[in-house]
Amino acid sequence: MGLSLSATVANAAGLNRGGWIALGVMVGGSLSDAALAYVGFVRRCGWGLREAGFTTPTRRLWHLLWWIPLTLVGGAIGATILSGVFGLSSSPESASTEGFQLGAPAAVLLVACLTTVIPALEEIVCRRVLLDWCARFVPMWLAATIVTIAFAAAHVSPAATVYLIFTSASLTLARLWFGSLRATLLIHAANNAVVSAIALTAF
Repeated sequence: MGLSLSATVANAAGLNRGGWIALGVMVGGSLSDAALAYVGFVRRCGWGLREAGFTTPTRRLWHLLWWIPLTLVGGAIGATILSGVFGLSSSPESASTEGFQLGAPAAVLLVACLTTVIPALEEIVCRRVLLDWCARFVPMWLAATIVTIAFAAAHVSPAATVYLIFTSASLTLARLWFGSLRATLLIHAANNAVVSAIALTAF
């Protein structure tokens, strides 16, 4: 009985430690990355929203009413099929969701980072800087492929990589179709909000 209780306490402490680490990485990383982006893009390069990619979309944003559900459903179905064929995990959840078990305040901070700062930074780096840079040297289809793979690989989460391949493809196509990061940011934020909601139901 005593050993069982000790094991339970140790497991709980381990989970809390993982949660605090996840919270620190997400919040601290978001703030430091935002500061670096501000210094690098705004102060040093003189970028505004337009230069960062948040231009007026070439197509109306009401198309997101079908694009977002298609991204979520298509990604889930595609990842499930692919993971079944290759024996991989298709879970879209990541280690950062461990922070949700720390309580409501931590969950609010995590969701705020996952749906605002992080998507904005990832879209600027991947689908503005990297995509446009690659397109200077290779055809656009190849540049889009490189960005799609790089985005999924950068998350360093084998459990989420399969799902992220489909999400990244949708985001890259959206950047090309809408011609603006306004659309990709909304798709990205919506995706992260749904994944966060799924993760929250597990705690």
